[in-house]
Amino acid sequence: MSSAVPSHLVVVTVGTAALTGNKVCDGLDSVSVGGGPNLLETTAFKDGAFITRIAGLHDADVDVSGHWVAEADQTTGQAWMRALCLAGTSFYINIMYYGTSATASATTGSACEGYQLAVLATPFKVDSKVGATNQYSHALKLNSQGGTGLTRITTAPAFT
Repeated sequence: MSSAVPSHLVVVTVGTAALTGNKVCDGLDSVSVGGGPNLLETTAFKDGAFITRIAGLHDADVDVSGHWVAEADQTTGQAWMRALCLAGTSFYINIMYYGTSATASATTGSACEGYQLAVLATPFKVDSKVGATNQYSHALKLNSQGGTGLTRITTAPAFT
């Protein structure tokens, strides 16, 4: 017998500082984050040898997608993220998971489970079809300047 899995509130914010000045990314309906070490092969070639590997440098990435939110003044997180990408600027992204949607409270300082990464954006993509909504997607790669990598967060940073 299976039971329904409760939905959880997910909030994505972007900012140019680690935990301050973050803006909520409206319009997103999907976010994925992943990271870990690159594997390096160290196999000694001989008859019957199996591949051996060691852990190398760590890497991480974030993919976001959803509905395009257009704003000329770039006051939303999504528009700001696109502007930072076009400028080639590194920025921070926070992915925060809260309790079930019935009990969640997405406020500054509230308890959450999530991740923060310093990222550099790869080009974003907007797909448009006549008579349909515009779809937005963005791939972000870890940019570990100053030693900041994939960091676990348990308290929501300040955001607007």
